[in-house]
Amino acid sequence: MRLYRLSLKMQAKNTPVRVFLDVPMPHPSRGHQRTILVVDDERPILALLSEYLASKGFQVLTAGLRDYQVQRRVVGGTWRSLGYRTGTSVTETLPRSRTYEYRIRARDRVGNRGAWVLVKVRV
Repeated sequence: MRLYRLSLKMQAKNTPVRVFLDVPMPHPSRGHQRTILVVDDERPILALLSEYLASKGFQVLTAGLRDYQVQRRVVGGTWRSLGYRTGTSVTETLPRSRTYEYRIRARDRVGNRGAWVLVKVRV
């Protein structure tokens, strides 16, 4: 399972503090069928893993990871786009004493989007 890392900087009594949250990004599945979506931005790894899983009886779907869509809001507010990112991390400096929500989803090279993964952060 791929992780998306949120890195948040804040001030605690005039001392900078950094908090890391690792958000698991689940792979899409089709119930109990033996179908698996393989996503990797390294083509040799994608090919090797696809071949191995196919040899174990899985129907392997590949498109290749394109990027992640990241959005943030103060709880109850409007979602603000942080854009599409190819890396698996984002770093932000945020005001204290607020609760934020982040949502992240993957998009493959064909344009399919995964489900949003939601994380709440109290700063």
